[in-house]
Amino acid sequence: MGVETVIAIGRSALELTLVLAGPVLVLSLAAGLAVSIFQALTQINEITLTFIPKIAATAAALILFGPWMIAQLLSFTTTLCVAVERGMTVLPYRWKDERAAAHAEQHGATLAVGRLEGRALPQSSAVSLSPA
Repeated sequence: MGVETVIAIGRSALELTLVLAGPVLVLSLAAGLAVSIFQALTQINEITLTFIPKIAATAAALILFGPWMIAQLLSFTTTLCVAVERGMTVLPYRWKDERAAAHAEQHGATLAVGRLEGRALPQSSAVSLSPA
């Protein structure tokens, strides 16, 4: 595994971290902003008033987006583990992006497809990183 591959995987991991943290942070920010506006309108300057709505918003975001977050994380780690196990070099790219095929061709790589797409194509022409 070369340096470029490690950097690409690290970059993809950081992008995934931002995508996974986004919904929780946005809902927490919205709750904090709503409480701040409420405090400004009512002139209640209680410092601890902001904590409970933020905790509730964070818990709601985790309950609402939790299954999606786990699926994204498992997809990334499974793909990475299967690729390393097979001795492949991974050039991460956004899923179902039209530019992915051109990116793979530019690097002389084979574009990996999803499990269902791989089953529909002849065995020798499709590479799927799905373990199933």
